Amino acid sequence: MKLDHLMNKSIHTSVSTSTSATENMSNPVDEIALLLNVTVAQIELAIKESNASVEVLTNSFVDIANGIDVIANNIKQFSKEEAGTVKDDILNGRENLLEKLKDAMVAIQYHDQLSQRLLHISNSLTSMSRVAKDETQLHSKATWPSLKKELRANYSSETETALFDLIIDGADTCQALRQLGDQQRNNEQSGVELF
Repeated sequence: MKLDHLMNKSIHTSVSTSTSATENMSNPVDEIALLLNVTVAQIELAIKESNASVEVLTNSFVDIANGIDVIANNIKQFSKEEAGTVKDDILNGRENLLEKLKDAMVAIQYHDQLSQRLLHISNSLTSMSRVAKDETQLHSKATWPSLKKELRANYSSETETALFDLIIDGADTCQALRQLGDQQRNNEQSGVELF
């Protein structure tokens, strides 16, 4: 996944694995704002990633359609004298189309990941809404660690979990997205995928 063009500055923020920066917050409004920041960051990341894969998908399908036209034109020109040349052109065209179909399938997988991420966001918003509607839960300090644990457990990819952790540990949305982009670039260079 390429986020180089989306994340332009390197941020070196240490991720705490011990006490959360917000664990001692007692103001429910601050807690809701923090969790909404996590949700907003997840949405922004999902949109940025989906735009790139949709562009690849669109271009792949255009290239496939153009490739089919080339094959059709070659078949129309087919004569016994040209059988060898036309056959080679058709086989080469077929290989090019297969490669474009592979690109399209990768883009479709990214779309599936986007759908999953948006479902997780929807579930998170529903959980936060449930807490906000219950006065007892809303003002209980015990609610917030439990809710954070519930929301974190919803995420199925390392990317989602890492973004959640960065923001919960005190990074603002922009910092978290930049740091995640840096981590993804480092993982791509070492051949590690986060999904």
